Amino acid sequence: HMISSCESLEAKTIVVIKQYKPEKIYIAAGDDWIAGRGIYKEQDLDMAVTDVNEQCALGAYKAREFIEKIRTVSSAPITWHSLRGNHDFYQKHSMLEYMHLLMSKLCEDIKDVKFIINFDRVILNLAHHGFYNVLIRHGFGYAKDNPNSMAFIGAIKDELLYMQGQMQPEQQIRRVISGHGHWHSLDIQRSIGISFDTTGGLQRNTRVRIGANQRPSGWIVYISPHNMKSDIIEPIGIAPDKQTYARELADPNLGLLNYKESERCLKAFRILMENKGTYGPASTSGVLNQGRW
Repeated sequence: HMISSCESLEAKTIVVIKQYKPEKIYIAAGDDWIAGRGIYKEQDLDMAVTDVNEQCALGAYKAREFIEKIRTVSSAPITWHSLRGNHDFYQKHSMLEYMHLLMSKLCEDIKDVKFIINFDRVILNLAHHGFYNVLIRHGFGYAKDNPNSMAFIGAIKDELLYMQGQMQPEQQIRRVISGHGHWHSLDIQRSIGISFDTTGGLQRNTRVRIGANQRPSGWIVYISPHNMKSDIIEPIGIAPDKQTYARELADPNLGLLNYKESERCLKAFRILMENKGTYGPASTSGVLNQGRW
């Protein structure tokens, strides 16, 4: 995980929020928020945190830290939409629901913050007036030289054909937003009048041997001002500072930094949960007896 690149994305997003002063903020997080377990062979060798409960705690704490940064410049209501990535699993068991509960509990003291589980897809209306509907999914499949797999593109077109027939013309989908491929890209016109946007991941890709070279990292911000009806301004691509990104790609100590960052967040998470009365003191946790298995 490229920690400094993530901080760069957060800082640039805060600048945009400060500039446009939104009345409402929607966050759609559906791009493998945690690493999960049993996703691919020997995955444990790649991870700083292997326990899925600690992964969820870490993911919840990272969400709180980002929301706290937003609160330094905006008091607008925040709705956090969580979608399942293919990594948000312990083998075949979804971890999204548990992480959602931790996020909700961890942020209950922050005013006007709401968390919604959308599981596999969500349709959001981004327009301040009227309709500008976007379909958000995590995505699936593999593509070496494209932000979206052909399987995903084909499935989305079939889904849109089915959905659009049940919608009024003004309510039909204008954009498709996904992650999965971790390939930051905007405004690919795969169908007339429908753009495909893709967010970029923040993990350093070490699996070059399978042809998955490092792909652009980044987030996307959508804004609908007061004076626009059924429309938004051009999507704003948020990318890390080039120098920061390049340094983290080559940093031989990035893995060690992840261990330190994980320790910091997990300790802070436990302290917060103890202060809320949700967790008992650390001295009461741990293995009860070695013979329980």
